[in-house]
Amino acid sequence: CISWTWYLANDVQFTLILAPIFVYLIIRCWKYGLAFLVVLVCSAAISNYVLCLSIGCPAMPNSIDYFTQIYVKPYTRWSTYAIGLGVGWLLSQPSITHEAPVRRLRCNTLVFIPLLGLVLACGLCLSTVYGMYGIFSGVQVPLSSHMEAVQNSLSRPAFILGVAIVTWLCATGWIEPIRAFLSWLGFRMPARLTYTIYMVHPIVVMMIYFGQHTPILLNNLSIVSDQTV
Repeated sequence: CISWTWYLANDVQFTLILAPIFVYLIIRCWKYGLAFLVVLVCSAAISNYVLCLSIGCPAMPNSIDYFTQIYVKPYTRWSTYAIGLGVGWLLSQPSITHEAPVRRLRCNTLVFIPLLGLVLACGLCLSTVYGMYGIFSGVQVPLSSHMEAVQNSLSRPAFILGVAIVTWLCATGWIEPIRAFLSWLGFRMPARLTYTIYMVHPIVVMMIYFGQHTPILLNNLSIVSDQTV
């Protein structure tokens, strides 16, 4: 009935299983904890790659097989959760969060660090969102099956890694103007409502479309206008 809640099952498994294992390992030895995260990222990428090759999904898949066999599975999703765990642990270390501004003041010539981080983050995020535009618009030659599997297996970790870089730069004071903008009080209430809207809006969309008594003109404008009502 509410198929878009599939991620709740993954989130519960990650929180109750992966997070405690990581906390235990990181307390024992930080190298064990980080090795655990690396294993999660690599295993998820390999799982995506093998499964994409087995079912023959394109670089931007939109099929039932992809949704049921890859998209909703925890072992294809925990790489992004692992990256989040790693960033959270880094930001909990006083030597990183509290001493970074001091090091930055002592090394004013290293202005390339935030610039390099922002360029890398933008490159990772934008390439995953717009990187396949040329292929689907017919301008570029379609990818081989192996390259499509690589794109599917690395796109989500790459995007989250870009977000993680911006998070770290903001938390450690390297990009204060961007941090001030993102922490603006006006964003707090909409940010808290986004997940609720995500859970509810498909019901509204289905009521609008399934309640139509006339044929629907399906285009970009109608989709945007109907889903924002």
